[in-house]
Amino acid sequence: MTSYNAYSLKWLQACLVMGLLSLMLPAQAATEAALVLFSHGNVVLTNNSGSYPLEKGASVASGDTVITGEDGRIQMRFSDGGLVSLMPNSRFAVEEYEQPSATNEGSVSVNLLKGGMRALSGSIGKNQPDNYKLKTNVATLGIRGTQFVVVMDADVMRVHVGEGRVALFNEFGDLLVDSGQHAEVMPGQAPALSLTAPMFV
Repeated sequence: MTSYNAYSLKWLQACLVMGLLSLMLPAQAATEAALVLFSHGNVVLTNNSGSYPLEKGASVASGDTVITGEDGRIQMRFSDGGLVSLMPNSRFAVEEYEQPSATNEGSVSVNLLKGGMRALSGSIGKNQPDNYKLKTNVATLGIRGTQFVVVMDADVMRVHVGEGRVALFNEFGDLLVDSGQHAEVMPGQAPALSLTAPMFV
């Protein structure tokens, strides 16, 4: 009888553990930000757990950083429908992502630490543009439902707007960039319009 009770207790403990895990899994899935649509060459995901090759079909979550090597390229679709493509030698961090829901407007905060990206905004950028922020080491970019390219040319941030408009701002000033325009932000200076387009390789 004692052995039977001990077995029953272990079985009950196992069921409780599985139940707790099933409750935790949806919370973990909710942190997922994007799905990899295309990955070529050396592309790595890094986070607090380590570094992993990033292949088609993998997911990217809040707290993850995507790094492309000299031959690396990747395209990701965020759960709000937004698209981001990274060129070689890029470093892109998803600092915070909240998926839109019936009770939450959603938000995006990403950081282009190196390299370049081409982006098409999703529902967050179109419906709640103030909740979308792209950071670099020289300025922050806010969007107004748009397509844009950002490339870090050494320490200079270069921007092109394909459709819609973006707002660039830092401690030195701010600038609205309309469709078809280029802009640049140099260290220690306010954003300014430019005749030089970013070179997205």
